Amino acid sequence: MNFILRPINLEQDIEDITNLTKQLGYPTNAENLYDRFKIISFDKNYHTLAVEFDHHIIAYTGFIRLKSWEIDGEFIKIQVFVVNENYRSQGIGRLLLNAVENFAKEHQIFRILLNSSNRPEREIAHKFYKDLGFEAKSTGFHKWVKFL
Repeated sequence: MNFILRPINLEQDIEDITNLTKQLGYPTNAENLYDRFKIISFDKNYHTLAVEFDHHIIAYTGFIRLKSWEIDGEFIKIQVFVVNENYRSQGIGRLLLNAVENFAKEHQIFRILLNSSNRPEREIAHKFYKDLGFEAKSTGFHKWVKFL
């Protein structure tokens, strides 16, 4: 199969990106996602890479280049990472993560972070990350802030 790794083209890719985001478990619609991506695209520290096959986006990752309080240097935070469920176990996820790692090497960034839910269905993803050299290092927490 001929997979093409490339930056996203928001106008052309929004429907595929929306469907992948829904597969990841985040309900959204193309209009809202487009608006978020448009804002993100103006920040030079945000990067989104996609894998195209047969004129469709079948995977994408979004990562942020950040500074660190606790240690010297920068790090990369992978904020979103998804491969279409019909194309998993074909090396596409590895292709995307290798691209992020290559970006890190090119910019002398020595640490890549990502979070993955602790739901049972994520165990395959956790094994995948570990197989690529990631370590489970911390427990993440989040809280939704309620407005009056």
